[in-house]
Amino acid sequence: MGLYDKGSLAAREMRAKAQKETLSQIKKNNERGKKMKTKIYVSMLVIALSAALIGGATMAWFTDTVSNTGNVFAAGTIDVQLQGADNVVAPIFNFQNIAPGWVSPTTTVNVRNAGTLPMRVRGIVSGQATATNDIALYNALEGRYRVVINGVPITEWSGWLDAPSLPITRILSDIASGTTVSIDLQFMLPTTTGNAAQGGNVTLDLALTATQLENQGWTE
Repeated sequence: MGLYDKGSLAAREMRAKAQKETLSQIKKNNERGKKMKTKIYVSMLVIALSAALIGGATMAWFTDTVSNTGNVFAAGTIDVQLQGADNVVAPIFNFQNIAPGWVSPTTTVNVRNAGTLPMRVRGIVSGQATATNDIALYNALEGRYRVVINGVPITEWSGWLDAPSLPITRILSDIASGTTVSIDLQFMLPTTTGNAAQGGNVTLDLALTATQLENQGWTE
């Protein structure tokens, strides 16, 4: 019994020692695990910092900038001139002492585009008569004229009798910037004009308006 007891005691001591060594090994392993985790965390931090530094380093590549300033938008102009002026005060023609069978000399009206944009010109011709003999002369003159633009007769105004009655509104010409169009006018008093027109006086007015070519809604 004594030997058995000793053997049992020795066995217990060996088991206790083995358990102690096992616990010690587990503790060491846990400490190694903590150190390993710490190393992993440090490694990840180093990698993150390195990536940040690399990303920041890309800002150091050579760069350049070019700029352009002072760009301008300037509107063009429409400026129609008659006889080289914006406002013609003096009459372009003044025919005196006319009689039946009279044919006027050709009067040239110069229309200039003094603006910067190409333009379309419209002419408006109207007549004025007040007294009885004025009206008789007006009626005799009405429709007796010819119009030639830059040497080309206006078809519907090419004869004395087929010209339209006053007032007249008509597109005259398209005119490029800085150029001039010549309009030749000629009038007549027919031989059929009666005595009622003697001493009569008629005033003829000419007005020009202009617009840019793109204005498609502009009509006669």
